[in-house]
Amino acid sequence: MDVPTPATGCAMPGYAIAPAEHLLGLPGFWPAYLGPLWDGYARRPEVFGADAADVDAAAEALYGATEPWPAYRVPLPAGAVVWVVHRDHPDGAGTDFVLTRPDLPGEVSLASLDGHHRGPGFSRPDLLGAAGAVPPGAEGVRDPDVRLLLLLPAFGDALTPAEEAVRRVGAALTAVGVAAGEAAAVAEGLLDDPYRGGTVWSGPQDSPLSGGGGGHGPAGAALFSPAPDPAAPASGTA
Repeated sequence: MDVPTPATGCAMPGYAIAPAEHLLGLPGFWPAYLGPLWDGYARRPEVFGADAADVDAAAEALYGATEPWPAYRVPLPAGAVVWVVHRDHPDGAGTDFVLTRPDLPGEVSLASLDGHHRGPGFSRPDLLGAAGAVPPGAEGVRDPDVRLLLLLPAFGDALTPAEEAVRRVGAALTAVGVAAGEAAAVAEGLLDDPYRGGTVWSGPQDSPLSGGGGGHGPAGAALFSPAPDPAAPASGTA
């Protein structure tokens, strides 16, 4: 049965969207989810503690469910939600990252990953802020590491310190089952893509999550405080 959602308007006519966080428990979820962008990991499912059959089963659940389309909810403060939607349309499949928030009149499309990528949708402050800003009692994905990995495919920020990025993504990968000895190499592979490193954000005004419109539509209030810059000196130091 279809579940009405605030993101229903993001579906094409004749299709519906339904929360599908239960798919996160599939043994082959992560190599299947990350595979369309980084197929090397779909070919090495053992890194994620899975096998080829696990990946095939997960891929069918993620990308073969034409009705309704599965989506993962990443709840944010002030009633906002980032929806990660598998757009399983036979003539235009892809994964969409969509923001809904009560103070804006409609859905905001942040990024789309398909044959013609559009984005990125998250700067470094947005990615870290959204991963960690878990509102109490909200439905959807609550684990910060899982949230970060779900949003990672739509991330791109040329000013992100490489070592910091590998360390944070590696920690998230370890949390979802990647062996500690493999996590840094996997993180480097996931981050080594021009899509992730070619965009320079001029500031919060570029982002509908951080209080700007960024060309996505009308601006709303910032949803979380900017993530601290580990390279910046601590308060009171030279």
